[in-house]
Amino acid sequence: MRWGGYTLLLLAVIISRIFQIPWISDSVCMPYIFVYILGMVAAEYKWIDRIINYKVIKNNLGNKVIKFILEMIIIIIGIKLYFRVPSETFWEIKYGIIPFFVVIWCIEFIINIPLLSNILKLLGKYSMNIFLIHTFIRAIYLSDFIYSFHHFILITGVLLLVSLGISVLIEKIKEIIKYNFLIEKVIKKIT
Repeated sequence: MRWGGYTLLLLAVIISRIFQIPWISDSVCMPYIFVYILGMVAAEYKWIDRIINYKVIKNNLGNKVIKFILEMIIIIIGIKLYFRVPSETFWEIKYGIIPFFVVIWCIEFIINIPLLSNILKLLGKYSMNIFLIHTFIRAIYLSDFIYSFHHFILITGVLLLVSLGISVLIEKIKEIIKYNFLIEKVIKKIT
């Protein structure tokens, strides 16, 4: 099934256009379907590992410099495209392909910076809770507070900090009530 993943990616793009499925609505969220498929295909075919391990030239330092420059050019072009192409038409580029290259650049050049690496590890530890609760905070419970900052970076930063704080609190509560121990007992009983 060598071409299955590529076919699935292509179908995610084609089917939405054939059936004129809106890029986002109350019942359909096409950009994220493409993103999920892109993530699965990238994992299946090890795209990130292959790109990161790819050698443009044999010299390690020269290779890093060339890859840094090439990836930065792709990201800069991606940022320009992000703000110029309409989401309704090119959601795959805006929500899939551009972030994919940003992730590769971050893995290759950012995660090894010591202080930043520690921050990313902390966020990674709580990332599932942050993912699960951020929409409730942003859209339902603290919407006015979050959007009162009127700037994308501030809004994102405050949302991240609030989500992280709540996530830490959730994990402490789970620790106090011995949630993981209880779940293990339930799993043992039903299996």
